[in-house]
Amino acid sequence: MYLEKLELQGFKSFAPKTGLEFLLPKDNKRGITAIVGPNGSGKSNVADAIRWALGEQSMKAIRGKKGEDVIFSGSDKKTRSGFAEVSLYLNNDKKMTDNPYSEVVLTRRFYRNGDSEYLLNKNKARLSDIHLMAAKSNIGSKSYSVIGQGMIDKILTLSDDERKDFFNEATGIKQFQIKKEQSLNKLNASKKNLEQVEIVLQEIEPRLRSLRRQAKKLEEREKIEVELHSLEHAYYGNLWKDIEDRIISESAKLQKIESKWKNKRGEIQEIQKEFKKIEKEKPSSETFLALQNKYQKLLEEKSKIKEKEWKFKGKTTSISMREITEEIDEINNKQKKLIKNLRAEKINTAIRVLQKLETFTENLLKKINGEPDKKLNNIKKEVQEFEQKIIDVKKEVEILAQKESAEKNAFFEKQRKLDARQNEIFYLENDLNNLKIELARLETKREGLEEEMKIEGVKLSLNVVETQHGASLQNREETFRKIQRLKHHVDMIGGIDPETPKEYKDINKRYEFLHGESYDLKNSIDSLEVVIKELNVIIEKRFNNAFSNINKYFDKYFKILFDGGSAKIIKVTKEDKNFGIEIHATPPGKKIKNLEVLSGGEKALTAIALLCAIMANNPSPFVILDEVDASLDEANSIKFANILEELSKKTQFVVITHNRATMEKASVLYGVTMGEKGVSKLLSMKLEDRG
Repeated sequence: MYLEKLELQGFKSFAPKTGLEFLLPKDNKRGITAIVGPNGSGKSNVADAIRWALGEQSMKAIRGKKGEDVIFSGSDKKTRSGFAEVSLYLNNDKKMTDNPYSEVVLTRRFYRNGDSEYLLNKNKARLSDIHLMAAKSNIGSKSYSVIGQGMIDKILTLSDDERKDFFNEATGIKQFQIKKEQSLNKLNASKKNLEQVEIVLQEIEPRLRSLRRQAKKLEEREKIEVELHSLEHAYYGNLWKDIEDRIISESAKLQKIESKWKNKRGEIQEIQKEFKKIEKEKPSSETFLALQNKYQKLLEEKSKIKEKEWKFKGKTTSISMREITEEIDEINNKQKKLIKNLRAEKINTAIRVLQKLETFTENLLKKINGEPDKKLNNIKKEVQEFEQKIIDVKKEVEILAQKESAEKNAFFEKQRKLDARQNEIFYLENDLNNLKIELARLETKREGLEEEMKIEGVKLSLNVVETQHGASLQNREETFRKIQRLKHHVDMIGGIDPETPKEYKDINKRYEFLHGESYDLKNSIDSLEVVIKELNVIIEKRFNNAFSNINKYFDKYFKILFDGGSAKIIKVTKEDKNFGIEIHATPPGKKIKNLEVLSGGEKALTAIALLCAIMANNPSPFVILDEVDASLDEANSIKFANILEELSKKTQFVVITHNRATMEKASVLYGVTMGEKGVSKLLSMKLEDRG
């Protein structure tokens, strides 16, 4: 890499756009470009521009006080500029930077409103990117690449931190230190982030554990409810199907008996028709007819009373079963309330509930064994009285029949047949009444069961009932007990907010994310610590090697400039385990080492020797020297110029000078003049072309 061109616009005294082009390397030399001109012409602004473009942040280093001091301030005949811009055109054929382009254009621009920007090949860049690129290329605003006015004297008087930073640049480890600093910043940021993540994890872990327990309980309750739901369907389905089957069976019996009853009733009607026919053919005696009419009326009255008995039984059974079912439901509710109070150890409340429970039970027994049975007994007694009257009338009819003539035998035969049918009708009606009562009881029981199912939330469809009944329960009582145990288990788990699973899922997702972040941060921290250790090894190794080489070159150039003597640099360990660098110089014929006792000229030569040693050990692509030879006499100027010529094989030099010996070594000479408008102008000459 080397400097091809420098462009300035609006920078200090260079108001219009001005370009300085540098010669390409030739004959294994990178060449020396000399910039000359009278004092005040603005030639040192060239060095300031290069330093500024490389990212210099100290205005003092470029001879200014505030940012806008770099912008052309105007003159009597030329208005001030709105911005300052400097561009460095760097040849990158050997790809000394990560930039893939063969030419790297580094631009810095600053506006009067305070806005500024850096560009790399016209793309916006950060200052840190500029510093890293410069460090990798072994150039930089703070390094020995730009040695400004007065810096030669200061090299020997730098503070420990400044001298250490200077030697970091000189030994070529700056790029690794920048990487180390970036890694340390990332490490500290990662540790802070990890600390924050760990704090958040600690905050949400208790809530997550609580939600996990609740979610687990909810999951357990859902499993229990599924089993409970299945058992309830099986249990109630089995009960309902049993009742339904019995209703169907009893209904079939009822239809069959009703059919028989209709047949017998038809036979009786036929016999009665025959009686009427006999009456028309051979009228009976008045007594016989009176007894016959009395007998028929008694039978009719008996039938009415039996019908009354059947209706009363059906009505009583229907009403009683409904009332009894309601009473039983109330008793069940009070039993549950009693159990709940006992569990809660509310003894007084439990006693009151128990007393009410006894009262309900007594009332229920009265309803079962009370008033309706008395009325039914009276009806039965009335039926028995009619039956006795019928028997008495039959006896009278039989006595009368014995007295009647033989032609009455046929009548009595039919009468016996009618009696037989009447008895059959009586038993059939009794069976019908019993079946209707049983059906009413079963239907009431089914209604009660369906109401209980409704309360329990059990919904059964016909196909479910068929399936559940088909797989009939082995032990209905055990199933009922299991249902009660499962209900108790559900009650023990208690109510859980249905939003709990969603909250648990959200918090668990966040926890897993943060846990992953923690894992990644820990890995990042481990990786960064490894990188920092590796960089420390590289920095130490490179520094020590470079430090040793600089020491050799330092002694070499010191001897050249002083015609003898010795010089060295020493690394001194401090109490804080850091190190400082001491410079020892002994001119020929003297036994001193302390720099403070050297004369001004000796200090300048020592600093130049050290600077040349650094450039020889770790050549920078280009070096800007701003009047570093100003204090040298003619003899030393020639020595210095010879050294520059030797070093120009590895480094491109741009030298701002008044020294004739330095100018003679230059391949290109730029002259800087100051016009009347306060604007610097450039004149160039290729000295290698002179005949």
